[in-house]
Amino acid sequence: MTINYFTYIMESMTMLINLLRLPLMEEKLSFLKEMLTSVFMVLKVVQVSTKLSHRMFYNNYKFFTLYLSNFRLDRTEAIEKATVALSTTMYVIREMEDGIDDCEKSCLACNDEPVHAWDEAVAFFTGSLEGFDGNGKGKLFRAWSEDLCTYFRTCGEDGDLTTGTSKSNHEILIEFFIGQNSIFLGFCNAAEKSKVKIVSWMKVVMVQGALLYAYKTYNEEFSEEVQAIGAVAMAAVVPYINACEPADADIIYDGLSVGSQRRGVGFKEIKEAFERNYDCPEMGILCSQVGGIFDSDKFEYMKDAEPCKDKPVDNIDTFQADTDTSSASQTSCTLFLIFTISRFIFSVLR
Repeated sequence: MTINYFTYIMESMTMLINLLRLPLMEEKLSFLKEMLTSVFMVLKVVQVSTKLSHRMFYNNYKFFTLYLSNFRLDRTEAIEKATVALSTTMYVIREMEDGIDDCEKSCLACNDEPVHAWDEAVAFFTGSLEGFDGNGKGKLFRAWSEDLCTYFRTCGEDGDLTTGTSKSNHEILIEFFIGQNSIFLGFCNAAEKSKVKIVSWMKVVMVQGALLYAYKTYNEEFSEEVQAIGAVAMAAVVPYINACEPADADIIYDGLSVGSQRRGVGFKEIKEAFERNYDCPEMGILCSQVGGIFDSDKFEYMKDAEPCKDKPVDNIDTFQADTDTSSASQTSCTLFLIFTISRFIFSVLR
């Protein structure tokens, strides 16, 4: 099975939803609607990267052309970022959905199947190159998050360092653990909540990726590599923004698509367009989670790249990326005890 194959699966799912208009599937995948209707773009980006041509891709609300240069480095980076930001990300979510669907079938004799699907989600999130202890040099979403936290000062359990495990990964791995145990014990709603939180933290990383390459595009010497990666990072997150506010999605699109430096949109406008939508239900993230682009040498944020301030939230539960780590940790410990006891009982009964 390859990324190429996964992409075809996602494209087929999109066509099925669009043609049959299945109410249940459409409801469960509503937060992915924009992404699913354009997921075939991932395969095309990889094909274009290797064939050195340029094509038109459809992104559900407008056309855009992605030109990839003749340099091998540019093509490699575009392929890596496209497969991580667009293709494997979708498969992580797909496997979580698969595990939850199996859980909801209430099949006590087949509890291993939903847990296995959830474990596959973790595998596609992490990749095999991370190694057993996570200290390897990975290439998938986990590694992307680790890289970005060094730029945004969002590493560490408190998200205030420039080295170490990213805050996003800390939270995502906790929710993976909670979700796995929840599915095994048949707590399907709890697993659904973990999935939603995982997706929200992944959005934080996507926004960081788009902002970083937006900053590089407008504050550093022109680079086709930066422009190609910026276009891919933009494509990963702009559908969510479009679901919140199409006008802001247009600003981000105009600022990060290839040739953007000629379109009258700068980094400041792109950053503000993102920030206006953090509290939108389709995004559900916080300024403090995204952070700002940080200069470690000067120990200060780059000009115009400082973190925005969190807006007052009447009900923090409306934000899918819950910031209450202590609550998640307590839940994780409780579930671990129940999970261990249940495993022992199952082993005896067998």
